[in-house]
Amino acid sequence: SAFLASVAMLGIALSLPVAVFINRFIFQVTIFNFINYISIFVILGIAADDVFVFTDCWKQSATFSQLKEEGDTKIDWLRKRMNYTWRRTSKAILTTSLTTCMSFLATGFSKLLPISAFGFFSAMFVMMLYVFTITIYPCCIILFDKYLVNRC
Repeated sequence: SAFLASVAMLGIALSLPVAVFINRFIFQVTIFNFINYISIFVILGIAADDVFVFTDCWKQSATFSQLKEEGDTKIDWLRKRMNYTWRRTSKAILTTSLTTCMSFLATGFSKLLPISAFGFFSAMFVMMLYVFTITIYPCCIILFDKYLVNRC
């Protein structure tokens, strides 16, 4: 849906300033070259994958009769589905995000300063996207499923 796609793009937009802040004020990396903007394209691919995995698992959870019990309200049903989806996908997304983060951190130890700054910045960008994906995006899926699914 356009709503969930917009939320995913918003996640990238919100992850960028947080990554810049961590890179500049915690890691004390003062260099921010043009090469750092290339990481946005990498993050677009990672975000698309994370959002796809989460959304696909959410849709699959609707077909599991083991989750639904007699007398469950719609809120109970959504809570059980999200519990199942979050537990299943947060580990998978963490694995892919952590391996990507580690590869960027390895790049951060380059002797070339612009490449090193790119590596540290991109690593933080990936981890901030992970935090967004497992916190804000699930809330938006619930909102979409509860209020917008029949309207879009």
